[in-house]
Formats: sequence, structure tokens, C-alpha cells
Amino acid sequence: MFLTNSVLAALCVPDEGGVAGDHLLRGPDDVARVRWPDGGIEHHPAHGDWIGVLRDSGFVVDALHELRPAPSTLGPELGPEPGREYYEIVTAEWASRWPAEDLWVAHRS
Repeated sequence: MFLTNSVLAALCVPDEGGVAGDHLLRGPDDVARVRWPDGGIEHHPAHGDWIGVLRDSGFVVDALHELRPAPSTLGPELGPEPGREYYEIVTAEWASRWPAEDLWVAHRS
């Protein structure tokens, strides 16, 4: 299993950091390598590129799960609390609408 931030989240987080918004702020090629203000660097290949990397490394892709939190984890009324961070780059509200993480399931061929 391989867990990554979703490509969509990376496309929607401002260059200066903070949480993802509801607009695309960069293109797919711009997230292949992202340098954050704190000095961190992330790589977000497109899903097709991930399949190629895994295949070239001897893996067979079994599934891709685009993760969103269960409604019961988001707030007292089983819905997102506006502005509440789900984790550092997305709010609970954002994560309830769009996938915040990608979980790749693969095995060695």
C-alpha cells in the first residue's frame, strides 16, 4: 500500500501554504514537484504516471482508493465543521467534498 496526498489537494493548496480552496491554483505539470514555503518538497505524479512507476518497479496495481473521511468523523451533526482542519492542508469541509488522500494498493508481480 502507498498513501499520498491527493493530486487534487496539491492542485488547490496556495503556493504560500495553508489549506486547499475550491479553485485550481496550479496545473498538473506544476505539482510534479512542489516546493513549499517551509522548505519541504513534494512530488505528485498524475495517476497514469503512478501506474507507470509502480509497473516499472515490478508492482501490479490492484486498486486506487481516493479517500474522504467518514461523515461520522467530521462533526457532532455528522457533517463537516466549517473551517476545521482535517489535517494541515485541507479542512474537514474540503475533505468531505473531494479526496484528500490517494491509497494505492499493489502487489509484486
